[in-house]
Amino acid sequence: MVREIKLISAKLEDLEKIYKIFEKSKYILMPPKKEAYNRIRTSLTSKNHQTHIIKENSREVGYVVITIKNKICIINFIALIKSKQKKGIGKITIKKIIRIANRFNCNKIKLAVWIKNFNAIKLYNELEFYVIGLEKKVIKNKEDRLVMEKKVK
Repeated sequence: MVREIKLISAKLEDLEKIYKIFEKSKYILMPPKKEAYNRIRTSLTSKNHQTHIIKENSREVGYVVITIKNKICIINFIALIKSKQKKGIGKITIKKIIRIANRFNCNKIKLAVWIKNFNAIKLYNELEFYVIGLEKKVIKNKEDRLVMEKKVK
C-alpha cells in the first residue's frame, strides 16, 4: 500500500478531533483537559498560527502548529499518535513544513525540543537542524529544551 502523508489546514470545528489526536500522542506533559482545549483553540483562532492535521492516507495521525513571523517559521508543536511515532511520518511532516517555509520566503525554521527526546533530536539533526540555544526548565520542575534552527532557501 502506498502511503500518502498530507497536511490539512485545521478549522475551529476540528478542535475535538485535534484534542483526541493530542490524547493519543501520549504527550509526556499532558495538561488538564480544559487547558489543552484552550491551547488548541488558541492555535486554531490566532491569526499568527497555522494548525494542520497530519493525515496518513485518509486517517488523522497527528497535528502541527506553526507560526510564520519576520521570515522565520516556528514549529510550535508537533504531535503524532503513539502508534504512528517512529514510522517516518514526522520526517515527512517536517519536509512539508520546510516547503511551507519556502513558500512564505522564510530564511529559517526554529523549534524547541525536550532535551531527553533523543529520537526527535536525531530526526532534526538528520534534517540539518542545529542547536542554537537552551531553554531552562520551561515548565516548573521539568527538563530543559534545546532550541534548534535550520536555514532554508
